[in-house]
Formats: sequence, C-alpha cells, structure tokens
Amino acid sequence: NVGSESSPMAVFVKGAINETDPDEQVHDLVSRQVPEVALPEVVRTQFLDSAQANNNSVYSSDLELSDDSNINFGNFDYVGKPNGQTADLTVDGVVYIDGDLTISKKDIEYFHTTTPNKATIFVNGKMIIESQILSNATYPTDSVLAFVNEDRAGIDDDIFVDVQGGKTKKIKAFLYSGGRITINKQITINGTIMATWLQLNQVPNLIAPSESAKDNFPTLFPGKDLAFLITANWREVTVAP
Repeated sequence: NVGSESSPMAVFVKGAINETDPDEQVHDLVSRQVPEVALPEVVRTQFLDSAQANNNSVYSSDLELSDDSNINFGNFDYVGKPNGQTADLTVDGVVYIDGDLTISKKDIEYFHTTTPNKATIFVNGKMIIESQILSNATYPTDSVLAFVNEDRAGIDDDIFVDVQGGKTKKIKAFLYSGGRITINKQITINGTIMATWLQLNQVPNLIAPSESAKDNFPTLFPGKDLAFLITANWREVTVAP
C-alpha cells in the first residue's frame, strides 16, 4: 500500500516503476506523467564542498557500518556497540563518502549535535541498506537524515534496500538516487523516495513524512517542492507488472 489520498507517500520517479513480487500488488500506486517536470539533478562537487566546509566531514574510501568499531569523519562518528545493541551515528550538515556505503548487521540510531537537526550523507558510489535506520528524536520535526547518490554507470542498483524482518522494520530517512533504487524486502520506509527507476521486488509500506519536514528539510536534498508535489495536470498510465 503506497500512501493514500489523505496521506500520499512522497515518491517521485522520473522513469520506470517495476513490481516483481507475484504474491503482492501495488494497490494504490498510480503513475503520473508530468513531462515538464524532471528529476532534479544533484551536483556532486556541491556536496563535497559543503562536507569539506563542515569540518572536513569526508570519508575517502568504501565505508561499512556493521560492526562494533568506532569510525570518525570530521566531528562526527559511528559508534558500534557490543551484544547486538543499536549503533549510534552522530551526524550534522553534509557528510561526503567517496566510495560505497554499506549499513548491515546492526541497526543504526542517528543523533544530531547542532541546530537545525538535520543531515545529508552523499555517497559517491553504491549504497546497500540491510539494517534499520532510526532517529533518536521526533522524526522529522526534530531530527531527519537523507542519503543521496548519483546514477553510477554499470551499477544495477545505486541504492539497494534489503532489510530482513518484514514491515515492522523501519527506515526513517529520505532517499535520492539519480539511477535506480531497489526495495528487495518488505519494510516500512518513512520518508521520501526520489529516483529515475524504482524496483520493487517485494512491496514495502511507504509512509509520507509529516508536514513538519518542510521546516526541517535535509541539507542540500534535491527537489523540496517535488517531495511535497501536488499535481494539477496529470494523466494515469498503466504500469506493467
């Protein structure tokens, strides 16, 4: 179930939506073509410049957030905890990862140390999400996190979401890719999805962020107007299963 008339999920896809699970249907998903509206592009160097100005919050290699270790980038850090506890991710402003990002094995709870309470992680590579991403505060009013990457030539899935455990598991974050986002397992995503291609291998539960997100929108996240788009002129098109 993708949103509803009263509470639409903020999904903007300029391209294709594929659904491959034979046991599920995307009941309320309507594809609306608005030819004059394009997926907003991101400028990689803008994120890099912002991260460098943010106390050089740049991580210059592939990054895996999955174990009990501590990882620093600028003033911010990931603190893994033993015995299966949720890991802490402290982040503000823009962080730039010059490589692939994998979040697995441990759920993550993110914190902020400054006001406004928002952050964006730009991934100059592929992103794999296999664990929950949760906010430590009221989301998105008092805390919000976004992930952004570009279309990477030769990569099938620019953002691959494969969290086990069904729709009780959650991602509280905004997701943007200039290429393809694949949702491989049932999960609840509370946020905004923006991509050229959205692949649904299993149908997720998608929940729109509250209106408070307009006042606490993730730093440099593209297309604020599109994330809360109300379409005046549209036509329905058939989406092949």
